[in-house]
Amino acid sequence: MLEGLGIVEINYSDLKEEYSKLRIDAEFYKKEYVQYDKKIKSKGFLKIGDISFVTDGIHQSIDFDITSNINLISAKSPKENFFDLSSNHHISSKQNQKNPRTELQANDVIISTVGTIGNSCKISKGVKAVVNQRIMKIIPKNFNNEVLPLVINSVIGELQLNRIGTGGVQTNISSTDIRKIFIPKLKESIQQQIVELIEQSFTLKKQSEHLLETAKRLVEIAIEENEAVALAFIKKETA
Repeated sequence: MLEGLGIVEINYSDLKEEYSKLRIDAEFYKKEYVQYDKKIKSKGFLKIGDISFVTDGIHQSIDFDITSNINLISAKSPKENFFDLSSNHHISSKQNQKNPRTELQANDVIISTVGTIGNSCKISKGVKAVVNQRIMKIIPKNFNNEVLPLVINSVIGELQLNRIGTGGVQTNISSTDIRKIFIPKLKESIQQQIVELIEQSFTLKKQSEHLLETAKRLVEIAIEENEAVALAFIKKETA
């Protein structure tokens, strides 16, 4: 009877608090959200809270220190499966020592939860950093830490995050809601294949960056020198 009207029928018994708040708004029950929710559950799923430890960042006023080597990770740092430290600030070692919970270790996963929500990546080795209150720190226990950010960045994570995000000007997501995000069960063999593809993508990204720099240098040489010098340079670089 309701077909074709863009209406979703929800039983009262299903209006349980699946997330941190009881939601009865129409936006939360958009047809695409409800359909995808059923699809994930029909395939078997885990919840992030079941496979990892989740905590947020520092809530205090930040003690900035430009001489420190400890990065303060904000919502600008995590991108889709890679880490950007180009616009970060630094926090004092004294404040860092008082907040061990927020310190990042290699292979931790982070996700932005305020403003631009849902960008997720794994922490690389050698990065000394802590997270602020706009970032969730996730330590996977029974799930590959390379695959988890990829799932969060995929349509599976995107739809769930868009669905549960709250707020007006700045969307935000609580740690409770992050713990309740559904993650599909994936066989070890599938996870390993995904890891191999991720590693290949990083290799190709580095190669593309090198080629781009080579192209820029070629332009400079072509302007400053002559065609013969430019051709000798590109031949050497691509040999």
